[in-house]
Amino acid sequence: MGTQRLSLALQLDTALAPGWRFVAANRLDLDWPAQPGKEQNALHTLQEAYASGQIDAAQTLDLGRVRAHFGVATGYNPTDVFRAGSLRSQVSADPNSLKRNRQGAVMLRGRHLGDAGAMTWVLSPRLSAHPQPSDAPFSLDTGASNARHRALLAWSPNLDGHWKERFSAQALLLAQEGQAPQAGLNLSALLGDATTAFAEWTGGRSRSQLAQALGASETPRFHQRLSSGLTWTSPHKLSLTLEIAHNRAAPTATAWQALQQGSPLAYAAYRGWTANAQELTTRRLWAVYASWPDALAQHLDLSAMLRVNPDDRSRLHWLELRRHGERVDLALQWQRASGTPLSDFAAATRSQVWQLSLRRYL
Repeated sequence: MGTQRLSLALQLDTALAPGWRFVAANRLDLDWPAQPGKEQNALHTLQEAYASGQIDAAQTLDLGRVRAHFGVATGYNPTDVFRAGSLRSQVSADPNSLKRNRQGAVMLRGRHLGDAGAMTWVLSPRLSAHPQPSDAPFSLDTGASNARHRALLAWSPNLDGHWKERFSAQALLLAQEGQAPQAGLNLSALLGDATTAFAEWTGGRSRSQLAQALGASETPRFHQRLSSGLTWTSPHKLSLTLEIAHNRAAPTATAWQALQQGSPLAYAAYRGWTANAQELTTRRLWAVYASWPDALAQHLDLSAMLRVNPDDRSRLHWLELRRHGERVDLALQWQRASGTPLSDFAAATRSQVWQLSLRRYL
C-alpha cells in the first residue's frame, strides 16, 4: 500500500535583548493514510520553544520546551532521560532523524562552565493530570513530554594532560516522581587516529518494563542498561559503528516468547509502552551503523543500518541515498524487517518499505 506525506518544518532563533535569545522549532506532518496507530492525517509537533539567557561568562539559563539530548551511543541511549514520550511523529527509522524530529520537554535548564568542568541541571515538572500521549492534531502533548516531575544533574569534568585530548566523561543523577533515583555515566575514548570507543550506562531501582507497561504491582529491583561500542572512520570519511546494547529491565527471551504467545492485549500494551519510552523490547540488541558523506560523488551521501534482536532473531535493515543541494535534498530510503509475525522488528513495521522524499529549504 502506498503512502504520501507532506511536511512543513519551521525554525526560529532570534535575539530578544542583549544576552537573551528565543529559539523555536515546529513541524506539521500530513499523512495519507494516517501514520500507524494515529487516527488523524494531520499531526503538528511543537518541538522547541524556549528563551535562553547568558547570565554571565560562565552561566546560561533556558526556560521553555527544550530538546535536551544526552548520550554518546548512536542508536540506543540509556542516559537520554528525556527521550520517553518525545516521538510524536516518526518519519524514519534513522536514529539521527528520531533525535532531530522529536518534541522537547518543558523545563528550566541551567549550565555552569568552570575551571573544574561543566555542570548542567534540569527541572522538568509534571504538566498533565492524565500522563498519556495525545493524538490530537495540534495538542502540545504535555501528557507525554511532561508526564512526571523530574530533576537532573549532569557533570562533565575537565581532564588534564594526556587524558584531555583522548578521553571524556559525564556523570548523571536523575530523580523522578514515582521512582528511585537513577545514576548514569557517559564515557568515550580515542583509541587511535581513526577509532573511538564509547559506553553509556544507567542503573537504579525500578519495576520491570513489563510491570510498568501492564500497570502490575512489583517490588522494585536494581536494573541497569548499557550501550557500548566502537566507531571507526576511514581516510575517505566512511564511518562504521558497532554497538551492543543490554537492558536488564526488559523481558528475557523466555518471558518475551511467553508474552508473544499470551494475551494479545498485554502484548499490544507492552509494545505501545516500549515505543513511547524508546526502550529495548527485549534484553539485547546488536547494531551496525554506517555513514559515508560524499560516497559516490560530492554531496551524495550513503547511510545504512542493521539491527538484530538475538532474543527472537528478528532484524531491521535500513539504507538511504541522499543528494544534498543548495536548496533541495532528494533521498531514497529502503527498509526491510524480517522475523516471525510477533517478533521485535517484524511486528513493528511492514516487511519492506521504499520511500522517496524531497526536501525544499525556503
